[in-house]
Amino acid sequence: MKCQDSVLDSTKKRYFAEIEYYHHPDFDNPKRVKELLGPMPDLEAFEAERAKIKQIDLSKVKLITRSTYYEPLLTRVQERHLLLKYNLLKKLAVDVQKTFAEDFGNSNRRRFRRHLKRAEEIRNQFALSNLRLVCSVIRNKFPHASDSDINEAYVRVWYVIPKFDINLDVKFSTFAVWSIINNFRGMHRDRLKDMRYITNYDTKESRESKVLHKEYISTHVEDTHDNEERMLLQQAIKRVLSTLEKHDSYRRDALVLRHYYAIGLPYKTLDQMAEEMNITKERVRQLRLRGEGFIKEALIKRKLDRLCI
Repeated sequence: MKCQDSVLDSTKKRYFAEIEYYHHPDFDNPKRVKELLGPMPDLEAFEAERAKIKQIDLSKVKLITRSTYYEPLLTRVQERHLLLKYNLLKKLAVDVQKTFAEDFGNSNRRRFRRHLKRAEEIRNQFALSNLRLVCSVIRNKFPHASDSDINEAYVRVWYVIPKFDINLDVKFSTFAVWSIINNFRGMHRDRLKDMRYITNYDTKESRESKVLHKEYISTHVEDTHDNEERMLLQQAIKRVLSTLEKHDSYRRDALVLRHYYAIGLPYKTLDQMAEEMNITKERVRQLRLRGEGFIKEALIKRKLDRLCI
């Protein structure tokens, strides 16, 4: 009996869980509600585009970008319709939820599940239609982004859809791009913080690096990997730097990284390096970012990146 009671309690919790949505004035207009629950505008053109996409041979497409060909791009009108419909279906589910106190029968529960299922289907369709945008943004803004970074950005699309306020006069793509870029930069800062510890960065040279080092020690080092694995990571990074130094095109990248992280060379600021190399500070920063991209990719390929991801 106790087991049956616990199952019933967990079932009820699922039905009574709080559902968040954004209300819109159109939801109070029965005629508009009927339109929103109907088919998407320009559905024939959308289906024709979908049929063309299905004819593409995905075996010739890179694995990480295949998901961008599952659904065609949406027009602004279609995008608006789906976002309103998504929130409307969640509102209808909440309306059914409010009647559970009086009637928790099978009919009401089926209606509740049906509304949420349709809302989730629209969310999936909407997200898949925006993956091509996400891929292009990450490739353009962060040229050294790895496949795992792009996958993280894909997942972010599903996350931001319920967070988008449909009452704002803003395109979803504007909001999504802002959220994805901020999330990506946050991940990059965390990895860079770990990287400074891995490379034995001389924290006495910079007040900023002292803070980063202390934060890393307090949150990661006490319960992570042993010294032997950290030594392996250091050796892997040094091998990458040695490889870069053999190529004229990337020799400056390696020099900037060695000075910036004090790997075999004394620490120098971006300004100091810019003055010595007779280039701008911004160019030094670009060389550092490009070099960090090479190191990150090498660590991932060698499966030694657990400490910095």
